[in-house]
Amino acid sequence: MQFTLLSLCFTLLFFKRAQGQVSCDECLSAIDSLQLHLMTDTSVGIQSGLLVLEMCPLTPNPQVCVDILPVHWQGIAAVAYPFVLQAQEICSTLQVCGRNNPAEERIWTCDYCTSAVSAVGDIMAMNEMISATVEYLKGDVYCGGAEDHQPDLCQDYVEMFMPLAMNILAGYTKQYAPGLCNSIIEENLCQVDT
Repeated sequence: MQFTLLSLCFTLLFFKRAQGQVSCDECLSAIDSLQLHLMTDTSVGIQSGLLVLEMCPLTPNPQVCVDILPVHWQGIAAVAYPFVLQAQEICSTLQVCGRNNPAEERIWTCDYCTSAVSAVGDIMAMNEMISATVEYLKGDVYCGGAEDHQPDLCQDYVEMFMPLAMNILAGYTKQYAPGLCNSIIEENLCQVDT
């Protein structure tokens, strides 16, 4: 499920065509809302279940993954999402902030929102983002900062699991973009098949 810089470029081209649909403040608010949504207990539980089903079988020791992932994912999500989903950086990458973008409020459309959420998925899956997130989690903020972690073992697990997890969750973010838009922007913004 490796996404490339090319797919991010295509997404940015969409944003270039649709420039001006939302203000910088609205983009910042949407990314902050996405971050908060992904860190809710319900969302973290869904993510954990998804990773156990899709990621653990791909690891060298699937049972270890099944045993430790559900226990630690809440803590990882609480540290990783604020690092990965930095609103100012993402909205600048999406070329919504840092350009002449009037501050008046505009109406979000489903297409624009799902494209933005898909672009966030592309950013999450970029090798540079994955590497930076792995290094961040291996540091004092996660592996070295909790008393219940064995730092060396934690660092090994972060290196083993996070690249797979980020790619799977990036795909999840893209696949479920309409539902996420309904959660972070406005209920019923997008038609979602149940």
